[in-house]
Amino acid sequence: MALQLIVQHHNSQEISDSLGTLTESIELFPIAPALWGVSVPTKIIDVFGEDSIRRNLSQFNVFDLYRGEWRYA
Repeated sequence: MALQLIVQHHNSQEISDSLGTLTESIELFPIAPALWGVSVPTKIIDVFGEDSIRRNLSQFNVFDLYRGEWRYA
């Protein structure tokens, strides 16, 4: 299943930097000031692993839309 996340941060470039080369394969889009949507396709999760993606975002507050919960940095 794809990951649908909301990342709380003022700078999208820092989010992109934390994801590294994954940024080319995901969708990163603005939702509101300091809130960014991150959509990670299943095929990317299958290659890199969900734990790896979450670890890359661990420095940010992240809301998981499917789990309905925040994970704080």
